[in-house]
Amino acid sequence: MEQIICSWTAYLKKGTESIFPDGCRDIIVILGKDHSSNIICSGLDTTFRMISCREDTKFIGVRLSPGVSFSWDKRHNSCKLKDIDVTSYFPKVSHGLNNDVESEDVAVQLLEAVKALVEPAPVWLDDYFEDLSFDKVSPLNSLSERSIRRKLVQITGAPPRFWNALARVRYAGLELIRSEAPLASIAIESGFSDQAHMSREMQHWFGSSPRAIRHNKERVADKLTAPSVFSRFNDAQL
Repeated sequence: MEQIICSWTAYLKKGTESIFPDGCRDIIVILGKDHSSNIICSGLDTTFRMISCREDTKFIGVRLSPGVSFSWDKRHNSCKLKDIDVTSYFPKVSHGLNNDVESEDVAVQLLEAVKALVEPAPVWLDDYFEDLSFDKVSPLNSLSERSIRRKLVQITGAPPRFWNALARVRYAGLELIRSEAPLASIAIESGFSDQAHMSREMQHWFGSSPRAIRHNKERVADKLTAPSVFSRFNDAQL
């Protein structure tokens, strides 16, 4: 599995914005309009996240593949579920922030610094996500299901049920914005027991009902089509 999925930039105006879980952590430079700045490693989101900006804010990020690690992760496994201020780990980047370096240069410096610090995930993890199904975890090579569960929690911060549920709900969300199929049909095709089950899961993960997702598909499309852990497998596997 590639260590880095993509780099990105975003500009949010003053106010709030919801972010859908994508199965990834990100190293994010946060640049305030008043020139305040810091760098965080975002935690693995287990539900939708509400971003609140007190002023117009620019974000420069590097999206990480699941299972990659950094030295700060060694404190405790739960670090992968929390936002952590990592400004001190990126002295060259933070120095540039304090000296009004252009955003494009900050993005390049951040990507280079992340590549130097990141520790790769085990090679079998790529096979796990490629073989991911909605109702079971398939053994990989000599790994038992119990071993996979233990290693997934240790390496990614989340168990198989998390990855299964996230894959299922993101697939259903994409179907809602790409087709006009009945909600009940999408629910069954996506691996939910029924439409009500899909509705509950979407409320949890996205903070919206299936009907609201479809009604606002132009607004939420970017959130569901942005690069995620499942991007490479959406067409072929999910």
